[in-house]
Amino acid sequence: MAELICEACEEAPAMAGDVLCYGCSRCYRILFDLLRDNPGLTATELTRMKSVFEWRTKKEQQWWQTVNVHHPRPSSKISSQS
Repeated sequence: MAELICEACEEAPAMAGDVLCYGCSRCYRILFDLLRDNPGLTATELTRMKSVFEWRTKKEQQWWQTVNVHHPRPSSKISSQS
């Protein structure tokens, strides 16, 4: 019997007895809970939320790069003092 592929992402194998893979199913549950708890959310707001998340992630990566340049982590190697 052939393995079923997720109908949403069309990449990962679908979970047993489902048409979605684990990742898509998880995303759907998160989105479902968000919409249930915030019934007034619009498609425009959801798109904006995605954009803000991507922007914030990019800024955070830039911040960490700056921190690592100015304050590099100490080497994990233990130097022997003989």
